[in-house]
Amino acid sequence: MTEVDVAVIGGGLGGLTTARELSKAGSDVLVLEARSRLGGRAWTDRRLDRQLEMGGAHVHWLQPFLWAEIGRYGLSIEPHPDPKRVSWFVDGELHDGSFDDFVELVRAPLTQLFAGSRELFLNPYAAAENSAAVKALDGQTSAEALEQLELTDEQRGVIHSFCDLQFHGPCEEGAQTQLLRWGALAGGDWQLMFEILGTFELAEGTGKLIESIRADGEFEVRLDAPVTRVTAEDEGVTVAVDGGGEVKARAAVVAVPMNVLAEIAFDPPLPAGIREVAREGHTGRGSKVWAEVRGAVDPWFVFADQHPLAWVTTFSSNDDKSLLLGFGTDSEQLDPNDHQGVQSALDPLLPGVELLRCAGHNWHDDPYSRGTWAMLRPGQWTKLNEAETLDGPVFVAGSDFAAGWAGLMDGAIESALVAARRVKAFLATSG
Repeated sequence: MTEVDVAVIGGGLGGLTTARELSKAGSDVLVLEARSRLGGRAWTDRRLDRQLEMGGAHVHWLQPFLWAEIGRYGLSIEPHPDPKRVSWFVDGELHDGSFDDFVELVRAPLTQLFAGSRELFLNPYAAAENSAAVKALDGQTSAEALEQLELTDEQRGVIHSFCDLQFHGPCEEGAQTQLLRWGALAGGDWQLMFEILGTFELAEGTGKLIESIRADGEFEVRLDAPVTRVTAEDEGVTVAVDGGGEVKARAAVVAVPMNVLAEIAFDPPLPAGIREVAREGHTGRGSKVWAEVRGAVDPWFVFADQHPLAWVTTFSSNDDKSLLLGFGTDSEQLDPNDHQGVQSALDPLLPGVELLRCAGHNWHDDPYSRGTWAMLRPGQWTKLNEAETLDGPVFVAGSDFAAGWAGLMDGAIESALVAARRVKAFLATSG
């Protein structure tokens, strides 16, 4: 049996940041990661003869916790190309226009859809302070909020696909509170929110951030070590690893994706609200598709309603070939590695396009993620915020449980800093 001060379950951004903070505070920390690599849903891989982000990628200076890490390690960012034109695919018809045309089409409905976000989430990092108002709205889906707006069929189709993209799944399943939470974090400005969520990436890849955090902390990492059970006792925590072996710790931080949490046995059980949300799962079940196509594709993006790809954009281009980035909302509908499926999905959005190669990762079928970024379903925010607070020796961290930019890399770091602070306080008082 291995004995440490803290066992961190999960080697994604949340787990690694927690381990770094606790090791710098003098704790003996062991990270148990189920995969054979670190990073979790942030993964820079070599595909299509280039560096590609398989999971989380976008960064912005208005994501404060992530931006602090970028500054800490001297990392640089680079933007996607500015779109020269925009398309929208609604009711089987492709429309083209300028970026200004697109903004004019969606400005009024998106302004209405995000109205009141700042008032609802007065402080998005302390939303419980306005919990009665948030709870009152928490049963509504974004699709229901959209139905209340007076829109043309064209506008409705574009805004519907916009909402599907945010939830990475059908907006009929996503809580409107989650869309408004992201809106509040962007100052109530939907256009700024869209910039924050999809414009800039790390020039050296998210893998460089993962490497920097790992190198900055003095903690042990054990790969290929999926955890099956966490048992809390008076003298600490016992963590059982699949295939045999146990780790004894004074405290444990569980930093795995929400949709995986239900697959770990806890004794005593986690609070009822957390257990229920973990069983239900969040909305993110879509696909991220990298598509290399023949010839030049000017900077462009398209929103597509009721289509395997909700959004596609030009990532890079030259005279010989271009790289497109797309997001679909149902991984069962579109496999990012299925050449014929991706070609068929691109055909109506970019007529005449010839797909050369495609790549992606099925996060929904990945046993250690069971989904992509976490956006909550109706009622789940209430369940999580009314759940009994874990005060040790077991703590929960990770992007999916963040107060602010939940589901994103910023949220992973935010939740890790909170968890590390609480663990340090627990260790200081537990003898």
